[in-house]
Amino acid sequence: MRPIAGTLPKALVPLAVGAMIAIAPVPQGLAPHAWLYLALFGSLVAFTAYAWLLKRAPISQVVTHQYVNPLVAIVLGAVVLGETFDATTILGGLVVIGAVFATIRSETRAAAPVPPAINEQPRSAPPVRAK
Repeated sequence: MRPIAGTLPKALVPLAVGAMIAIAPVPQGLAPHAWLYLALFGSLVAFTAYAWLLKRAPISQVVTHQYVNPLVAIVLGAVVLGETFDATTILGGLVVIGAVFATIRSETRAAAPVPPAINEQPRSAPPVRAK
């Protein structure tokens, strides 16, 4: 219900104020192929691989791909669409790569054993009242 509640206002408010929606036409012959590709690789294969990886790796390593996805999109934009990099894009990419590296590195180190708490003291018997 939440996705619908969040999506409907985003779709209906622009229409209510008269905003025009510019959607690039998709050639009719390619539409079924594009849908099939997204259904198979964007959903089925991706979620199956994600579930498989969750069983075999720590969660902090599994979610690092979410940080790298924008970098892949930037590189694909440059390669496919001819977009250019600027200094802030390169700096941001380096920060993301450094953070992912630090996360993976911290997970692969052996965890130090945790010593028992020092403040724990044995409990004494409750005081006895005189009659």
